[in-house]
Amino acid sequence: MPTLRCPPSPPFGLWVSSAEQKALGLAASGSMLAGFDGVVGIVSNEELAAGGYTADWTSAAPANSSQFYMLGTIEHETSEVMGRTSVDGTDQIGSVPGYTIMDLFRYSSPGVPNLTPGISGSGSTAYFSIDDGVTNLGTWNNDPSNGDLGDWYGSNIPNGGDDAFDDYAPSGVVNALSATDNTLMDVLGWDIPTVQSIQSDYLAITRTALTSDQATVIINGIDALTQTEAQYVNTLLSQVADTTIPAVVVEASMYGVTGTSSEITSLTANFLPAQVQNAIINGYNPQVYACEALGLVFAFGNESGSTAFANNYGPSNAAMPDSAAGDAAFAAAAASLIFGSAETSNTVPAIEQWVSNWKAFYTANGIAGVSSNPTAQQIDLAARGAAWGDAIGLAMADNLGPSPAQTTNFLEDAAEGTAVYGAPLSSQPTPAAFQGSGSVSGGTESDNVQLIGIASSGEHTV
Repeated sequence: MPTLRCPPSPPFGLWVSSAEQKALGLAASGSMLAGFDGVVGIVSNEELAAGGYTADWTSAAPANSSQFYMLGTIEHETSEVMGRTSVDGTDQIGSVPGYTIMDLFRYSSPGVPNLTPGISGSGSTAYFSIDDGVTNLGTWNNDPSNGDLGDWYGSNIPNGGDDAFDDYAPSGVVNALSATDNTLMDVLGWDIPTVQSIQSDYLAITRTALTSDQATVIINGIDALTQTEAQYVNTLLSQVADTTIPAVVVEASMYGVTGTSSEITSLTANFLPAQVQNAIINGYNPQVYACEALGLVFAFGNESGSTAFANNYGPSNAAMPDSAAGDAAFAAAAASLIFGSAETSNTVPAIEQWVSNWKAFYTANGIAGVSSNPTAQQIDLAARGAAWGDAIGLAMADNLGPSPAQTTNFLEDAAEGTAVYGAPLSSQPTPAAFQGSGSVSGGTESDNVQLIGIASSGEHTV
């Protein structure tokens, strides 16, 4: 975790860019901050030509000394709009000193913050550090006459002096983003995927581990813009349609709360693979089959010993006895909860038929794991559990009702470490947007910047 050194003399104020305010949810809809957060102006080719220069819009090195590397220039200016700015220590917010978030990572020496850039005698070699000044990651520009105070200048400049965040950009060189630039944007709040975050995504969604080498390959692909983290997460979600997703949604729908993390992992790793293989061998829909199998498992109780499903939907409920009327009442309740507004006139009759089919099957074959000679009430409860699984499996496969979106939300929360196990799917927090999703839904996000009329480039990773 980066060390953030606050000003030693409170009270103080923080300048926060409109882009950051929107990402943090501080800018109300329709406020004066609505619309553009900034405008980057670029001289025309004619103006460049008048000075003997041309623009290089590729990610390769400029062909000659008269070309400007324009992508680095755009990255420089766009990052300032995103909050990569500094202010002179004499700036005020009302009656108190004002600083930017970036100012709080400015040091003169280990443990000694420098909060007054641009003031004579304040220390012309202040530098960027995220460990309380111990490590010098880059020398700031400390002289307003040389350019912006948030740029690199002088000694110890990232990328050996040709960096996108330098205070000036000479022609004929590649002013690309550096690892230090990405670190700076990260501590300002714009999340950047890491090997650890990719591994977390994978573990939370697939319930298996991803090696650091495999995660590095994913990170390299994201950096090269062959995919975004959001696309990567969506791919993982599609891969677990018949494993982790059923393990989450079946218990959550039958008991009103999700299972424990260990229970979900155990079902995904130990129970469901054989069920999925059996579905494939017999030509069944693996997702529906997996939900159906779990419906039977959870009909008689969950890992905590709860019998809430049997109490609420089994034949022991006086409103749903082991009878045709009781099965109809169960089907109506299941249809309403699982499908919601997507319920049709055919939904309840279909669930009733599934119950009837399963009753006949369990009567003839017994109930695996329960009894080879079950009672009538056991048969009815098992049939309702399996039919519930059929219904929730169909809802997930066809994206019907509230469960598909709620389950996706939960697994994205799990990837970010914010999922609440043992709580309803409907009450889970909204996850922060993943890199490349193109939106922010509750947290900060780093996205690939695509400018109108300019092809996306592998250099645009902020």
